[in-house]
Amino acid sequence: MNIFGFGRKKPLVLVVDDDPMVGELTCDLLDSFGCDKLLKDNGREALLLAEDAKPDLILLDMVMPAMNGLSVLRFLKENTATVKIPVIMLTGEKKVSDIDAAFTLGAEDYIMKPAVRREFEEKIRKVLVPKGYSFAD
Repeated sequence: MNIFGFGRKKPLVLVVDDDPMVGELTCDLLDSFGCDKLLKDNGREALLLAEDAKPDLILLDMVMPAMNGLSVLRFLKENTATVKIPVIMLTGEKKVSDIDAAFTLGAEDYIMKPAVRREFEEKIRKVLVPKGYSFAD
């Protein structure tokens, strides 16, 4: 059963994670919430897709090859086409300096892997409800 009661289209969430299993599990969770989703396994492709698709939310892994999550976040927040897209960091990184850097660059929130469903849902809700999506209780 979906947790969203849609008065308009489903929310679109871009998941960016280089680990295929984590990406698929995250997408499965989003499916259960009734979200449409896009999945990319690297930062460069995610930046292009975010600019084109304008998702309602981006879930962004911190540690990825070639371009890490902080670099992707920096580019997203410097680009006028993507600056307003909320980003939640989804990562196993526990360093306070990484968490601080993510918030300084404009992240909305931070979810530790492995994500607990309840925490995941609450943080998704916190971002999507102000965008006009409602949740069924």
